[in-house]
Amino acid sequence: MSFAFALLLGTLAAALAAVPAALRAPEPGPTWLVLAGAAALVLGPALGGIARGRPLSDGVCAALAGLGLSTLPLAVFANRLQISTHHRPLGAVTFAIAALVMTALALAVALRWLDWARSANAASRRSVWARRALASAALAGPLLLALMLATTAAGRHGLFDVTLCLGLAALALLGRWPAAVVRLGSKAGIPVWLIVVCASLVAAFGPTRAAAEDASPALYAPFGWALR
Repeated sequence: MSFAFALLLGTLAAALAAVPAALRAPEPGPTWLVLAGAAALVLGPALGGIARGRPLSDGVCAALAGLGLSTLPLAVFANRLQISTHHRPLGAVTFAIAALVMTALALAVALRWLDWARSANAASRRSVWARRALASAALAGPLLLALMLATTAAGRHGLFDVTLCLGLAALALLGRWPAAVVRLGSKAGIPVWLIVVCASLVAAFGPTRAAAEDASPALYAPFGWALR
């Protein structure tokens, strides 16, 4: 996977993750553009850097799968924590500990599953389907979370947006993309990333800036730091 194609995947993941947050704003279109560009500013180059290290080892694949598998449990826990905890520092510490435990468990499950798949011949039917099953299970969490965010008020918590964004990014790197898609994406990756980021920066200097920051402070954070 080329750096440019990974850059495109990061941009698409950021764009998808920004949809539920934008739907919470009075003007979803401009808000989505600002949030998508802000997230893509960091996520695109990050995925590009990871892609340079491909083919990914089983350890990296397990880490990415673990992020996908832990997406929904973390989001549900974050929502319950927000409702039941009014002490912000205590809530932050509790979530951090729970996130470490849940992610570690998901990573252990993914590692064990990949080890079982690797025990067969790499090209065997069992190995191929085991890896596909793991990717599908990891994909289910972010998809269900996206549906939940789009249809309920639970998405008001910024942790949901970050979790969704990271889950989609991890699954994008886990996927095996057709050669034609990779070639086309490699050509479009850098221009698309530049267009999205530059357009969102322009929009962020207008009245949409406050609405975007209010809709999702977590996704807006890269711009919030740069535009202070």
